[in-house]
Amino acid sequence: VIFAYQAKQPDGSQPEEFLGSWKGRFLLHGEQRDVVYTFEKSGKWSEVDFTPVGRRVSSSSGRWAFQNGQITINFNGGTSETANAVFKDRNTIDYLIVRHDDRTQIGARTNFRRQ
Repeated sequence: VIFAYQAKQPDGSQPEEFLGSWKGRFLLHGEQRDVVYTFEKSGKWSEVDFTPVGRRVSSSSGRWAFQNGQITINFNGGTSETANAVFKDRNTIDYLIVRHDDRTQIGARTNFRRQ
């Protein structure tokens, strides 16, 4: 069963299915990174990156929006990321980066699991 969500809610908030913290693993710049993305209903977003052994590497924050099957994140530092986001089930999102200011991240994919 695939769950599909098409746009943000009429009140301007984001779809509740995405809300909360999600953990995934990306291969970025030749290194594996565990990431935790947190999506809030207000549109706030945060990220914490860890090495595979659990050492915190970095963190970011910004705003997110979902529309037409894609999540767009605007980082507070000015960078942006757009990813195709498809629910495999209620606790797993297939996340494929299709646009990013750091072009080396385009094509990166993870299965985010609800935390």
